[in-house]
Amino acid sequence: MLYLTSMADEDALSAGVLTFDPVWLILERPRPNFNAGRFFAPGKLVVNGHRAEFSPSGARLVSAPSPQVHLSCDHITDVHLERYGRGLVPRFVALTYEPPEGDNAVAYFNDAQWKGWRPLLTKSNARMASAIRSHLGIE
Repeated sequence: MLYLTSMADEDALSAGVLTFDPVWLILERPRPNFNAGRFFAPGKLVVNGHRAEFSPSGARLVSAPSPQVHLSCDHITDVHLERYGRGLVPRFVALTYEPPEGDNAVAYFNDAQWKGWRPLLTKSNARMASAIRSHLGIE
């Protein structure tokens, strides 16, 4: 619970809503490049019931212009950690959801605190995935 209070709003927790700010939405597979805005969109992830909303927040990328992205995950079916890169890149939080068009889609998120170093040093992505799984009642 200590991690959630530092990462998620306490009032929202009591209302059944998880808020993670800042997080990065992974737009495409990261490759060695200095254009971070091409791969990451900073923002806020709000999980309410089996629905998640990603929207821009006060967070921004330090080395590149921050893209403004909105994403709605209508019905989350699974949450797990998945490696989406090579080397020391930590595993990202993968939200599998059902878009209105059908089929399943996956959105990848990363804890953006400490300029993105926090997941590598503290395994915060694992705690984020665990908190979302617990919130959704997924075993």
